Amino acid sequence: MQRAWQGHKHTLRKHFKEVGGANDLTKAKSKPHEDVSQLDWEYLCDSWSTPGYLVKALKNAESRKKRKWNSRNGSKSTARHHVSHGFELDAPVGHIETWRLRHWHSERGWVSEEAESKYEEMMQLRRENSPEEMTDKKILEKVLGRESVRL
Repeated sequence: MQRAWQGHKHTLRKHFKEVGGANDLTKAKSKPHEDVSQLDWEYLCDSWSTPGYLVKALKNAESRKKRKWNSRNGSKSTARHHVSHGFELDAPVGHIETWRLRHWHSERGWVSEEAESKYEEMMQLRRENSPEEMTDKKILEKVLGRESVRL
């Protein structure tokens, strides 16, 4: 349900931008999307035009540009996914597998070539080091950088 609303909201916001957006609010309000009543459309236009929303949208867009690849985590943290797959957070192994599951899809493959490359690098380190010498978490930190590991 949430995903359906997010997709619909994206469609509405895209239409808002196409018909004038925050730059021409009067024009945008005069051309509501076909799936929304005039009253609801005006409410959405007003909320998308507030200074607070515009600052937040710009900040989010900048953050997305910095992302090297997307994850398949959804609203669940990586740590919660890790535990739900039967691994313990402080176990020396399992973290690489959790990372793989969050960046690889059985039908579509890897979310990006860089994610695949990082995974291969992790697996090379795993083959070269026993779990006692280097835990999965240490491998993730080495390959992805300490700030990228949230387990």
